[in-house]
Amino acid sequence: MRIVRSSAAGVVGALAAAVLLTAGPAAAAGTSTTVLSGATPFADCPPDSSQYSAGSETEPWVATDPTDPDNLAVVWQQDRHAWGSSRGIMLSTSHDGGRQWSTRPLPGFAPCTDVIGRVTNPYASFGSDGTLYASVTMIGTRSSVWVTKSADAGDTWSAPVALVDDDRTVIHDKQATTVDPRNPGRVYAVWNRRTLAEDKHDLLLATSTDGGTTWAPARSIYRPATTAGTVGSQVLVQRDGSLLIVFFESDHPIGGAPTPPLPEQIKAIRSTDGGATWSAPVVIADHKVNVPVLPGTTKQLIAPGMVPDVALDPVTGTVYAVWGDASLGTGGSAVALSASYDRGRTWTTPRKVNGTPDTALGGTGQAFLPQVDVHPNGTVAVSYQDFRDDTADVTSTLTSSWIATCRSWSCATSPSGWSERRLSAPVAGIEGVSPSFGGPFIGTYSGLAHDDDSFLAVQVEPTGVPADPQNVRFTKVPLC
Repeated sequence: MRIVRSSAAGVVGALAAAVLLTAGPAAAAGTSTTVLSGATPFADCPPDSSQYSAGSETEPWVATDPTDPDNLAVVWQQDRHAWGSSRGIMLSTSHDGGRQWSTRPLPGFAPCTDVIGRVTNPYASFGSDGTLYASVTMIGTRSSVWVTKSADAGDTWSAPVALVDDDRTVIHDKQATTVDPRNPGRVYAVWNRRTLAEDKHDLLLATSTDGGTTWAPARSIYRPATTAGTVGSQVLVQRDGSLLIVFFESDHPIGGAPTPPLPEQIKAIRSTDGGATWSAPVVIADHKVNVPVLPGTTKQLIAPGMVPDVALDPVTGTVYAVWGDASLGTGGSAVALSASYDRGRTWTTPRKVNGTPDTALGGTGQAFLPQVDVHPNGTVAVSYQDFRDDTADVTSTLTSSWIATCRSWSCATSPSGWSERRLSAPVAGIEGVSPSFGGPFIGTYSGLAHDDDSFLAVQVEPTGVPADPQNVRFTKVPLC
């Protein structure tokens, strides 16, 4: 699909907003919180024929600049559709470590100025030269994946480049971009492609060797033997230069509903030659996808944990993976963590890492949307949300946000090294966030990164206001 960029800079300028907001709910000492979003900036854009929730934001992602940790970028979906994707993609940038933010549409992906279909899966990553990349999946009359880049930490952007652009006989989903930390000109993008006629899925890889200006044609690097699909893939460049991809594989949510259901597994594949060839998949875990419900009801919260997150300890080379899992807690929704000490060849037995007290199935002991990050000093962090502070009032559900940290060789095998802190006080109203896929939807992932002395979390919080049902919250929490 061709991107048509408006020459009317005033239209984009009218949507952009320089935002300076105060700290949010009380949390751990030294923690600061900023709300990055608000009412929809697309209210005056051409109407969309599909059902969507104005003022709804989902699936934020955060990236930090290794050349200047004061440069931060957050991207998210804006105005979520009832059956997937959104009207546009938003970008918020800070050049002072998160004290002040500028929020506006990501150029090329706003319904006022660009000819686009639905957009989804925003992802941002910095290279070791400070170049910022953003990628987006687009679904309209065609199905495509796009990448755009910025040489000034998000102030200005190149024209988007299509990595694939197909008709709707195929569906592309959940891309992510990674820059080789040793070679900033080498950029990887990976995602799932479903071919409808065959009902088969491929994990596709596209590579750029000139800093994202041009890309080699996307190619299949893994095809499941069944009709299963993959989701949540990220390329991780390890200390020896080998590549590792961790992903979820099953029929849910991307491959339909075969009978009997296909296994639900977290898998990994490796490459030692820059992505030219790949190993057979290693099963990290057989797991059960979590399906959180609002406590005291049977209403699902659409926050499944089938999108794993991964992080690398840059000193030891240990790789950590987290995902939502229904089998590790009696409440039916917990955070699983596994680690590999040999570059992804073998993995520890998954263990519950969230501190949410267990309850009966569907009770307040449910945690969801985990993300993992590792600071260069060796501190492992896992962020998540849960219902532990909820009350018996089923008309208003309380959600809380947490970060668990550990600095030990036994982080993946023992609970003794972990401590937990609040990212925010309990917030009411999650039952009123944007409806998508049949229930209140806050996403299938959020974001977690770090700067010199803090972890940086971006999550969706409810507002209780129907016209602006949820917002993106940025939280900066000290390492200790």
